[in-house]
Amino acid sequence: MVNCNLLFSRQRCWFCLDVVSADSAPLCKGCLAHLPVRPSHYCQRCALPLPGAALCSECAATPPAFICAHIPLIYDRQTARLVEPIKRQAHSAALPLLAKLCAQLLQQRSGQPPLQLVGIPLHPRRALQRGFSQATLLARLIAPLCAGSATLGSAIQLQRLHHQAPQKGQNRQQRLTNSHGNFAAGEVVGLHIGLVDDVVTTTATARSAAAALMAAGAASVELIAAVRTPKPNSRR
Repeated sequence: MVNCNLLFSRQRCWFCLDVVSADSAPLCKGCLAHLPVRPSHYCQRCALPLPGAALCSECAATPPAFICAHIPLIYDRQTARLVEPIKRQAHSAALPLLAKLCAQLLQQRSGQPPLQLVGIPLHPRRALQRGFSQATLLARLIAPLCAGSATLGSAIQLQRLHHQAPQKGQNRQQRLTNSHGNFAAGEVVGLHIGLVDDVVTTTATARSAAAALMAAGAASVELIAAVRTPKPNSRR
């Protein structure tokens, strides 16, 4: 039998080069403890960090089709070093850690219907170029960690309809315009769906995908992601 602690003792933390352990890899326990986590005040719909209000102005004015968001981390230079590799490497060591942090939030959904998880898909052309979908990989890793609060929705058919240039650098309105009507879903009548992505920036992509799932008959959609981008010039 492989000694996991011995195996991980030979690896070094991505941030500080200290020794890592099986439950914190690819970070050491100290760096893991200092990651920027979701603050106590956040939008109850999209998990945007807030000074105190229950809903951000965007969700109050135009509620998204998803009813809540489970996002453990806030985007900064450190978390960027975790999420950027999963866009380039199908077997990034960061994927299991991010999945574990997401699953810990989902395990708090006591007394609620189990979610069926589906990753937000890439367009087929982008998927062919990249060779994998990081959101789908994340969903596959989250599901078995959820102790019954979520399972993998293998039969859910969610499709991205239009091939677009990467959205990095676009403002909120541009992303909303580009993402509108960009997804279609097969019949999901009565299902409670967990929509999985790696990073949520403006919610534009998640709004469009969740709207397609609700139009296809879903009972509810909840958003799940590893990292939430705060508003520019916020304190976090």
